[in-house]
Amino acid sequence: MAKLTIQPSDGAPITFELDEDVVTLGRNPDNGIVIASTYISGFHARFQRVNGNGAYEIADLGSHNGTRINGSRVETKERLRDGDTIQFGPLVARFEESQGRRAPESPSDAPASAPGPREASMLAAQRDE
Repeated sequence: MAKLTIQPSDGAPITFELDEDVVTLGRNPDNGIVIASTYISGFHARFQRVNGNGAYEIADLGSHNGTRINGSRVETKERLRDGDTIQFGPLVARFEESQGRRAPESPSDAPASAPGPREASMLAAQRDE
């Protein structure tokens, strides 16, 4: 399963599993990933699965501060690759692509459970440069 790990400037990384065909990110509570920051638009970006093996595209949804992949602004939509760095305004995240699924071999190999609510409060962490 693909993952998005957000690195707030004032805390520990927060990882979200991209477990649906379409996941939106933004400040509005109707998004799949909610980022409570004034630098993030209400509906900032959309992740869309492009095939059954974990590949995703990202589209900027007309955000004010933009979306960048590895430093290049997303104008329409872009295919994401494992290890890509994504910026939502000043917020930095890393995309991890699924490398296929396999059953855990033992209980100790089982993945840790995903974080509870898909919400990251980063209001104080973001500052204009």
